[in-house]
Amino acid sequence: MRPYVELLPVMFFGIVTFLLTLLMFFLSYILRPHNPQSETKLSPYECGQIPVGEARLEFPYSYYLYAIVFTVVDVLSSFLFILAASTLRENVAIAWATFAFIVLLAIGVAYSLNMIPKTMLTSEELIALREGMKSKEN
Repeated sequence: MRPYVELLPVMFFGIVTFLLTLLMFFLSYILRPHNPQSETKLSPYECGQIPVGEARLEFPYSYYLYAIVFTVVDVLSSFLFILAASTLRENVAIAWATFAFIVLLAIGVAYSLNMIPKTMLTSEELIALREGMKSKEN
């Protein structure tokens, strides 16, 4: 008896998927136009107005903490939905483990939201950062 015979179709589709992905990357590299970027193409579009300043601005890193917390909670809530839909009716131990997981998740989110004000920049620091960016432009 071969123990992994049932996994052969899954492995086959995994290998085919990997090879098709490589083929698509290779074909897109070959078929795409290789035009050099001009100044007009790289300038920001301002609805017919002449662009003022740089289009790429540096944001303080503390704003990314909100995005990270949202992403973590969003992904974990989707996993919890799948878990609740599939197994919570069948096993009480899984329900308690899920409850413990939700409590740990809530503690982590509360801690991270508590840390955000400590990492936020004050208005004076934001003004200094903006002035530093203006001096880099000149």
